[in-house]
Amino acid sequence: MTSKSRRIAFALVACLACVHGWALAADAHKTDGEDNELSVDISYDTSSGIYGSPNFSSERSWTSTISYDTDNYSFSLALPYVYMSGPVGVTRRRSGKLVTETDIVNASGYGDIEVSVTRYVLDEEDAGMDLAIKGTVKLPTASQSKGLGTGVTDSFVELDFGKTFGNFTATATFGYSFLGNAGIVRVQGVQQNLTFKNVFSASLDGALRLNDSFMVGVTRSGQDASSIGMPDSKDIKVYLGYKANKSVKIRAYALKGLSDASPDNGFGMSATINF
Repeated sequence: MTSKSRRIAFALVACLACVHGWALAADAHKTDGEDNELSVDISYDTSSGIYGSPNFSSERSWTSTISYDTDNYSFSLALPYVYMSGPVGVTRRRSGKLVTETDIVNASGYGDIEVSVTRYVLDEEDAGMDLAIKGTVKLPTASQSKGLGTGVTDSFVELDFGKTFGNFTATATFGYSFLGNAGIVRVQGVQQNLTFKNVFSASLDGALRLNDSFMVGVTRSGQDASSIGMPDSKDIKVYLGYKANKSVKIRAYALKGLSDASPDNGFGMSATINF
């Protein structure tokens, strides 16, 4: 096992231990009637575009996510495996990318592990609306030299406001990203300056439940550019959800970028199993 593999394995074991510890703590505070739930999600995502550059870039990823939900909290851990193709220096962030016009290269490997904690603050039945606060830490487990990650830790905070009107649910999300800076590094043999600024993000989602099994929705998202001189990221996504039974949910989406910082097109599918 290489030193990089050992670091990924160590980080994964440490994160699993944290999630397990949080779950045990939540169980210790569980009240009568509280319904705790463990779930596993497998998702496939693909996106491609030119990002305002003469060169074409594409990315595919498989992500495994384990989550533990209680009435008041949710804990999750996600590990992606990423396939990328594009010019050296293309660094995908949540708000754009850096582009250096050199040879097209291909890279693949494990991405950055993400650990998240969500606190459900308000419930619509009691307060007239839903409110949740989510904190996420992205650990630098992806290869910086391959261009699969920046090699530094990022943190994210999100506020979700939700309101249901019959079969229609509206959700507004506001986020802030604390992005780490790796400075001058070599990516695929080319010197890059991986310096970023913290960014705001926002999205508005509308979901319509058609029946007990199907739902459709649309999400409009935007985020500040993380690099000076780059445009803000803007996109729109439509999705379809299918609830096969009480334990299995399937979801598919299509995405269209609305700026040079977003992919031209994207598509994804996921399957979630609840235990």
